[in-house]
Amino acid sequence: MPVLMLTGITFQLGFMYLVLYFLSKKKYSHDLAYSLTCLSICFYDLFAFFLYNSTTIEGGMAWQRLQLLSLCVLSTCLFWFVYFYTKSISRKLMYVFTVFSAVMFAVIAVDRSDLTMIAHDPRIKTVVFPWYVITYYEGNPGILVNFQMIIEIAVFVYCIAGIMKYYLVTQQKRALYLFAAMGILFLCILNDALVAIGAYSFIYLLEYSYTGLMLVMAFEMLKDYSKAYENEAAQQEKLRQQLFQSSKMASLGTLGAGIAHELNNVLAIISACSSMITSRIKERKVSVDEIVLDCVETTKNQTIRMRDIIKRIKDFSRDSSGEAAVDLDINSLLSDVMSLVRRQMSDLDVECKILRKEGLPAIRAVKDRLESVFQNLILNAMDSLEGITDREKTICIRCDLSGDGNSVVIEVEDNGCGIKAENLRRVFDPFFTTKVPGKGTGLGLSIIHDIISEMHGAIEVSSKEGVGTVFKVTLPAAAGGGGG
Repeated sequence: MPVLMLTGITFQLGFMYLVLYFLSKKKYSHDLAYSLTCLSICFYDLFAFFLYNSTTIEGGMAWQRLQLLSLCVLSTCLFWFVYFYTKSISRKLMYVFTVFSAVMFAVIAVDRSDLTMIAHDPRIKTVVFPWYVITYYEGNPGILVNFQMIIEIAVFVYCIAGIMKYYLVTQQKRALYLFAAMGILFLCILNDALVAIGAYSFIYLLEYSYTGLMLVMAFEMLKDYSKAYENEAAQQEKLRQQLFQSSKMASLGTLGAGIAHELNNVLAIISACSSMITSRIKERKVSVDEIVLDCVETTKNQTIRMRDIIKRIKDFSRDSSGEAAVDLDINSLLSDVMSLVRRQMSDLDVECKILRKEGLPAIRAVKDRLESVFQNLILNAMDSLEGITDREKTICIRCDLSGDGNSVVIEVEDNGCGIKAENLRRVFDPFFTTKVPGKGTGLGLSIIHDIISEMHGAIEVSSKEGVGTVFKVTLPAAAGGGGG
């Protein structure tokens, strides 16, 4: 029977949006109102089904009374849904109507006089559908129920006016869908009210129109969730970019002492050459002195060197969120990374070996993002070597081709303190760190994992406490990428 099908539809909609309401951490109040409205319609339709199948006067009037009770809840939930969805109707009026519906619910539930339903004058109602005929018993509504219908119709008209006002202010199409659906529902309510008081003979349409309204709004509200999901994804991506940038700045701060030392060396050489030139000028030997020419050439070379150091720092620290991926040679990229960390390795007495393999295919990536990956892996390796005194501190970086020839494999190995077995599976979790407070944020490896995943690559870790750690990065070769 169609009414029973409507019951199933509204129950599924109500349950689905109730789950969505709690999954969204109660973000959308109209979801809860919508869910309660659907569940109320479910009961209204279910009682209608039993009413249509009643064979006795007492049974028909009992189911009709239950329908009236569910209608009190239904209309209240529906009007609250309109309020939360548009915020264009009076909240005080909604409270007043809620109290009115609660009072009517109590009266209909306990009253057995003619005020709510005229029991001594039941009607035998026959409804002819194209596919079947139903005959059932129902009572005439009493004066209180008729008054309730008038109040509900008045509030319904007020809600429709509020929806139109909402559309005129916001110009949102969803308001038009709600306006059209509520308008059709209003006509069906008028039809049912006139049929109930015997103005003419026709079928009740309310159960069908209620379900139609809920279906229309379900599709519209799913669009809200779709937009919310897109916004949340954009916010998460923005936050991830900010975390990545913060991680780069933190790494740059770690390297600050080494970079400053490099620049000081360059400036010291430039200063010495300048002093030599000044001395020769005072002795008036500029035109014939080769020492002056050597000093000028050295000054020029050191200035170029300092410019390159500053350029690498600027390139590394800039925001790369809008940059496009390019084909990169992994050997050249590792050389650039080493130029930033070499001085700090020297200060910590760490020896670094890079076992390059010529002819490796290019990798397609954003340069400074991939540089950040290997710089963080090297810095982590250096951290693990602090306090090692019983052996030479070494870091070994190996580059090779994968067995199938479709990927480039880079391993960063150290002989440091290693990682405890219970911490090994958590090293890529955000904010997880085994470093002392203030030493690290725990974002480095998490960000590295995200960057490698974006490149459709993989990163693995193996470690033994007290022996050392190996990070293995596998990156797909660029399509048609030539060797470096």
